[in-house]
Amino acid sequence: MTIHNKTALVTGASRGIGRAIAHALALQGAKRILLVARHRQRLEVVAAELAQLGTEAIVLPVDLTDAVRVNVVIAQAWQQYGPVHLLVNCAGVAIRLPFCKPSCPGAI
Repeated sequence: MTIHNKTALVTGASRGIGRAIAHALALQGAKRILLVARHRQRLEVVAAELAQLGTEAIVLPVDLTDAVRVNVVIAQAWQQYGPVHLLVNCAGVAIRLPFCKPSCPGAI
């Protein structure tokens, strides 16, 4: 599938893998990328970067754990920008805990 002149939606787009995928899609000719994550300011930074690559970037700050709000935001985006041709789900939560108990060798 070619993504040239298509619309993509990337969750977790404010940093990490989601941000990198948004950049890759822009470089491959995506017309529009809907950027979804919780933090508006981080999304706006990514949107500015994508704009420099010639891709329209739409900032959609929403917490994906709020199903009702997600449905509203996505419905509004569909009405304003039309269908999404490519969906990339990269949103996640990282919980950083030690792999082993404090008493095991190598534990900090």
